[in-house]
Amino acid sequence: MTLLRPNSVTKHEGTVRGPRIGRLWVPRVSILRPGLPHLLLLLTLFSNPAPAQFLGPSPQPSTAPDTNSSTRLGPSTADLQSLSLLPGDLCEVQIFGIPQYDYRARIDGSGEVALPLVGTVHLGDLSIPAAERAIADRLIAAELVRNPQVSLHVLETPNHSATVAGEVKTPGLVPVYGDRRLLDVLSAAGGMTPLSSPLITLYHRGSRVPVQVTLPADPAATGDYNIPISAGDEVVVAKLGVVYILGAVHQQGALPLKTTSPLTLIEAMSLAGGVNYEAALNKAYILRVSPDGRREIPFNVAEVLKHHSADRALQNDDIVLIPTSNMKAALKGGAAGVAASLLAGVGYISVR
Repeated sequence: MTLLRPNSVTKHEGTVRGPRIGRLWVPRVSILRPGLPHLLLLLTLFSNPAPAQFLGPSPQPSTAPDTNSSTRLGPSTADLQSLSLLPGDLCEVQIFGIPQYDYRARIDGSGEVALPLVGTVHLGDLSIPAAERAIADRLIAAELVRNPQVSLHVLETPNHSATVAGEVKTPGLVPVYGDRRLLDVLSAAGGMTPLSSPLITLYHRGSRVPVQVTLPADPAATGDYNIPISAGDEVVVAKLGVVYILGAVHQQGALPLKTTSPLTLIEAMSLAGGVNYEAALNKAYILRVSPDGRREIPFNVAEVLKHHSADRALQNDDIVLIPTSNMKAALKGGAAGVAASLLAGVGYISVR
């Protein structure tokens, strides 16, 4: 072994020795021989760090309203472009590049509107793009503006709406743009009240012939009841009422109509405890109040119970009358009992 001065250093394999203290050499630095493991370690330490990952709760789906929903009742750009201008519409007309030309005018009863520099122009029954072209053609013909870019906006329209009346939460005018149906209009009116009848009466624009629709008990059910609604239509939601059943039934009286589905003949007879033996099954009828007065709707009890005839839906204030057969009453109670009851004035309903 070679002796060194206290401040001298000697390199040995893998070690750099420091100064000697007594018989011991104090090591200073350990030198690592480069190899494949060391290179991998260096690459791992000095490589680009992996992106941080969010370990919190998973992001919730967006709650932003879907502007493309089919149930949206506000007008979209496509809806407005397809509208036909009608008398009473308030329009704003602008010309690009001429900020001074910004006028508002209302279409009169003949479908015409008066505009500065243009004069009177007929816009009734035209779509918005067609009305813009008509105004631009007038400006070009008068040599006032070269290649005008006209913009027409409908600010107010009393025509593109339907009227919803009766048992809804917010009756009144409902905007109708594009393809709108009965459930859309009822939802826009706030929905039906607890006293609403499932029977809906619809009057189309220009017609007083009622169209009656019965809403199903299951809102998810699909069918022909969700009919299209156009501008100018009137939707009337009736109030829940009662029907009356009289005659040869176990319990005569008033029956409340249901809110979820119409009350039918079979249901009414079942709620009344069924028909009695002495009922004249082929002489029953419904007494219904109509605008022309009361009218009778005959039906055969046996045919309805056997589903050979239609199970009619009852309306508010209907009277279901099931007469008594004198022959059956005599067989049931005896002829003497029937005669005594007739003399005593007991109200038997006889066959007409």
